[in-house]
Amino acid sequence: MAKLLEKVLGEVSRLSVQDRQALAEFLQAELAKGYDSDSAAEKEIFSNLSLAMAMRGMESENGPEYSDSDLKESFS
Repeated sequence: MAKLLEKVLGEVSRLSVQDRQALAEFLQAELAKGYDSDSAAEKEIFSNLSLAMAMRGMESENGPEYSDSDLKESFS
């Protein structure tokens, strides 16, 4: 699902500001038709989208590299 969200976000980022606004309004209207605030599936979708938006652009950042020598304890 994360790959799909990344693809959608990539495509949305190519839209003009007006088209993004129109898309947001369309999505809000569609969600209002059948949105159930207690739906586990809806919560998962929004959670994944939120995470994808928060992590967007971080793929190119260098992160720490860990090796087995960094482990204090191992379980087998």
